[in-house]
Amino acid sequence: MNCTASSIRSESKTMAESNRGSRPVAVRVDDDKHILISLLARTSGKILPQIVREIIDFYVLQRLMSSTLDSEINEAKERFGEAVEVLKSGVVDIESAPVNSPHNQGHQITLRVSQTTFARLNALALVDNNTMADQIRGAIELHLNEENTKQHIEFAKMFNSEFVRACLPIRP
Repeated sequence: MNCTASSIRSESKTMAESNRGSRPVAVRVDDDKHILISLLARTSGKILPQIVREIIDFYVLQRLMSSTLDSEINEAKERFGEAVEVLKSGVVDIESAPVNSPHNQGHQITLRVSQTTFARLNALALVDNNTMADQIRGAIELHLNEENTKQHIEFAKMFNSEFVRACLPIRP
């Protein structure tokens, strides 16, 4: 790739266009989960925010397909009114979910999510009476507990240890 002024402007324009319609989100995760997600990202050839975004998208989809979502929304409506309707409609303008979370330790992960995902995470936080960060941590926890992810991580650990042994000089 040429590193010219026009190519840099073009790349900046492309990045700005891809960020239009997205919102920044930051969440703190425990050290052990951060290590596992980082390992998952590294072994899949993706960057950490990309993996977390995929985990969030899958989590939101699972929640939207849940057979109990309608009753959860009805219960939340009693607490928060129509703000949780965004789960069905995808409308972005809603009041914010609670923001006070006791989770202040660990690594911070910052990423951008679509307006719709942001709104749905916010609505799920209202439904569950917690925070958007709690929703993201819950998505990560759920993903890391899935059997295929555990197998993927075990393979990555085995591969990395074999790779390290292969790269180290043989000692007598």
